[in-house]
Amino acid sequence: MRHEDYIESKNLKKGLITLKSPLLDLQNWFMDEYGVKPLNLIYEFLEHNQKPRLTLVWDTREDTLKFNPDWREFKNKEEIIVKKFQELSEPYKDYSAERMFMINGGFSYLAITEANQKVKEEEIENLIKELSEFEIWKIMKRESSARFFFFTEEQVEKYKQEEYINYLSNRYYELVNKYDEFGYLEKSGLKISVDSKYNIEIIYKGNWGGYLRDN
Repeated sequence: MRHEDYIESKNLKKGLITLKSPLLDLQNWFMDEYGVKPLNLIYEFLEHNQKPRLTLVWDTREDTLKFNPDWREFKNKEEIIVKKFQELSEPYKDYSAERMFMINGGFSYLAITEANQKVKEEEIENLIKELSEFEIWKIMKRESSARFFFFTEEQVEKYKQEEYINYLSNRYYELVNKYDEFGYLEKSGLKISVDSKYNIEIIYKGNWGGYLRDN
């Protein structure tokens, strides 16, 4: 999802804006037809293939699954939705449903990722100090979660056990949760991953680019 589409979806979530017809009409039809509606509907005409695309932006994964619990049915639903959009958009010259296709997008994951990116390095350094008994080398933010790096492979083997992962995840959750303005983390939780300084410096010879590409 493009950044501007995320911002638009965020403003829709906050109630600062509303969709305009025919997208608003289609959104309301979704609720009547499927009992759930997308948070946002993004219409684009793609120059490279000369096709219109409709992105269904779902608030949560639960909403996505309520709309389409069986992905084998997606093509059938796509045909129905495109046909309905063709009907609703007929009076509007800026929209076309000819050769239209659909994709799904998720909002909550991006919102959690944004909250995670707001965590300050100072907060992470303080957490490492508070968890000094674990001898953590580094904590790296990874999209909607984080990776804890220990010094040795032996430490990784020890701390990848569920009881430690849960404890460390909860401690990192406390940092991210205060930036989660929509409360998504309360439902989904957060799970960290672990790795070692040894893996970075010996196996990858300090090549962070190669490490991030592979991991």
